[in-house]
Amino acid sequence: MRARALDILRRLRREEGGQSLIVVTLAMVVVMGVSAMAIDVATWYQKHHQAQVVADAAALAAANCLANPGAHSGLGPSCTSGSDVSAAQQVAIDYAAHNGVTLSVSQVSIDTTKGTVSVTANTTAPAFFANLLGIHSATQTAAATAGWSAGSTPCNTTAQAAGECYAIYAANQTCGTGNGLVTNETSEQINGAVHSQGSLNISNGSFAYLGPITYSSGNCTYTAQQNATIASGGSFHTPTAGANQPAGFWPLDYSKVFSACSATGTYQCTTSAGTNGVAGSPSYCTYATTSTSGFTFGWVNNSDEIPTSGNIYCSIGSGNPSDPSTWNGPINFTNGANVGSSGDPVSATFIGGYVHASSSVLYLTPASKADNCLVYATDGDSAAGGAAIEFGNGTYNFGGTMFGPNGTVNLNSTSATAAFLEAQNVDIVNLSFAGDGPTVTATGATSSGGDSLQQ
Repeated sequence: MRARALDILRRLRREEGGQSLIVVTLAMVVVMGVSAMAIDVATWYQKHHQAQVVADAAALAAANCLANPGAHSGLGPSCTSGSDVSAAQQVAIDYAAHNGVTLSVSQVSIDTTKGTVSVTANTTAPAFFANLLGIHSATQTAAATAGWSAGSTPCNTTAQAAGECYAIYAANQTCGTGNGLVTNETSEQINGAVHSQGSLNISNGSFAYLGPITYSSGNCTYTAQQNATIASGGSFHTPTAGANQPAGFWPLDYSKVFSACSATGTYQCTTSAGTNGVAGSPSYCTYATTSTSGFTFGWVNNSDEIPTSGNIYCSIGSGNPSDPSTWNGPINFTNGANVGSSGDPVSATFIGGYVHASSSVLYLTPASKADNCLVYATDGDSAAGGAAIEFGNGTYNFGGTMFGPNGTVNLNSTSATAAFLEAQNVDIVNLSFAGDGPTVTATGATSSGGDSLQQ
């Protein structure tokens, strides 16, 4: 009986050893299969990384093209303006091809309103071990979005003295005594480059421009009236006909910086009124209003209303709260308004239909988060002769850019340590300042702007 039991145990041990061999063999097959798949997955991941790098590079290259019209990056054409979509798309395609990835035009999406370039890059990775499972290849897709904006690195004093920084840019290409750049009365000194897409008119004084002065190379002219003169010799310059930029071009295009907002993305709309006052307005507005009276600073209702440093004030009026290009609300500084001082200016930015002040004392610089923009006036007050930005008969000292894409900048008795005026028309009296706009060539062409990868 005992011998029989031992025989049964020996037989079971032999059978168990055979089962273990089967289990081990099957486990090795599974491990080898997983290892083989891991090799393929690693290859696919590498291809995805390559697609992502290419998408990033292509999006940045296209954004840089749009941010720097006229500059050539080495691959693809140069953009003629900040809205030259076809050239920017070709730049992205060429950059991708140079890095081994083929893009079509449909894979490069450009939104000139928001100032974004989106690229979708696809690569196909072959399968090796996965072929045993019927998987012959895998498509890897990567997406990237880059944004471009005006850029606003201030020019240094050396560049200003050499006339390499824009001080004034008038975009109106219509010839006439009231269009383009108009300067008059007493004396003015502008340290930086000046360009009018239309006429250049001066009267009643002696003017010193320490930088290149150019006007339309078409039918418009330079006109000096009533014994007005522009100093010449040494570092001073005389006006010359210069090359014009394409229609719609702005050296610093703040419509890209302060663009329309949306529910998602870089420029998001607020979902509730909150502290900024208007639901649906861009999140960069720290204070917003749809009141027809807009914002008024100075002595108002027996109270001294002064803008607070760090804020961006948005006067929407009857416009679309999400789209600054439609805003028509006013921003006014009352007679006798006293804001800031020479040693302590108020740092704020003002966006609305028009911005006006008279008989005030204002020391203002841009809010730090506003890309050096002090005023962005989108409309123009018809009651004030279309002046989008008007400061008259007071003491004013400004820094930053004043941008009036649809109207006139009208400044009187202004001293600005560093500023850049760009509008359809610029009308100045007794103005003295150093430009802090983008660098320019002697013909008025610019090289400026910024781009960044957003996702």
